[in-house]
Amino acid sequence: MDLRTYVSSDRAACLALFDSTGLAAALRADFERFLDSAPATFTVAEHDGRILGCGGCTLDTDPPGIDWCLVEPAFHRNGIGRLLAMSALRAIGAKTRSPMVRVRSTENARRFFEHLGFRVASNNPSGVLVMVKKLEVCG
Repeated sequence: MDLRTYVSSDRAACLALFDSTGLAAALRADFERFLDSAPATFTVAEHDGRILGCGGCTLDTDPPGIDWCLVEPAFHRNGIGRLLAMSALRAIGAKTRSPMVRVRSTENARRFFEHLGFRVASNNPSGVLVMVKKLEVCG
């Protein structure tokens, strides 16, 4: 599995990945806008030329956050999501001084992020959870 920086030619594969996840169709337009100006910290997980996951982080928010951590459902529980999330956490730790990290998630991914140390900070009626984690200093 290789992680590499997202490039615009990955757009169709990332949109197909979004469509495979069962996320609310209303979020697709948000994801499309995000891809139009994806930060350099947004990555894809690729195996044998096939994109199986994507995700990254936003550094210019307070707190910084993990964005759009998506994995093709047939490849869940294979470490791809963890690889993407840990890469984002390392980038946040290396490039910011924030003591906290946030992620917007759905109930379906709640346990995944809880295993990474996140806890629910808020929940809105649309079902989007905001989860936070204290950023650990690794040395």
